[in-house]
Amino acid sequence: MVKLDVIALTDMMEQGLGDHFCATTALRNYASENNKKIILFSAYPKLFITQPYIEKSFALEDLSKMDFGESLGIKYDKFKYLLSNKDFRDNTNVVEQYCDSLNTKRNHFPYYEITTNECDVAKNTILLSLQAGQKKKSVLNPNEVKDALRKNFPQFTFITCDQLKHLPYELLPELCSKCVGHISINTGYFHLFNNLLAKKRGIHLYPADVYKIKFGYKGCFNYKFNKVIYIKSFLQTFDKVFIEKVL
Repeated sequence: MVKLDVIALTDMMEQGLGDHFCATTALRNYASENNKKIILFSAYPKLFITQPYIEKSFALEDLSKMDFGESLGIKYDKFKYLLSNKDFRDNTNVVEQYCDSLNTKRNHFPYYEITTNECDVAKNTILLSLQAGQKKKSVLNPNEVKDALRKNFPQFTFITCDQLKHLPYELLPELCSKCVGHISINTGYFHLFNNLLAKKRGIHLYPADVYKIKFGYKGCFNYKFNKVIYIKSFLQTFDKVFIEKVL
């Protein structure tokens, strides 16, 4: 009989999809190293249910039912919380921090097995993820950037996050895997594009070094900006990253 441990993701930064995606490596390593499967509680239960190391995946609000004595039909050995230490003083990224939290082997990239095939994505599609809830890390001229890219590089199909709002979150890893690349600030999409099993070329836009260190990935092209993107220099960067390497 396979042994089970319960892990609850209750301390994800802003309860963001990207931070949950970054936890996949730590969860996978924990299950492998301890020869166990995981009963998971998280804000994105459908994201994890397809992963082979997950026995059951519950919504975070179901955790309170256990506090009132409900068993939820599960038996387990250990109960653990997966916490981020939010330590910005060292050079570990968020994926590595979660590995450290569970005392597992440290890896650098998210690791997520894509099992769906429901998204139709045009050839040479690039996702633009230029804005977030935090204005301090958002690009303030996203439409100007989008229009300039579409005008100067018609061989690509540029899509934005707004076009994906109708898509269930559990299909977003598949969609990103079918794009040719991305241009993104530190949003959830940036982490989806750095899945070790479906890693894509991209430009990481960052306003301060902390974003590059704590949320960046090796091999990604980092482009620092201050509130706005200056179109002329950015088009040259795009040409270097995508035209010379992709087409």
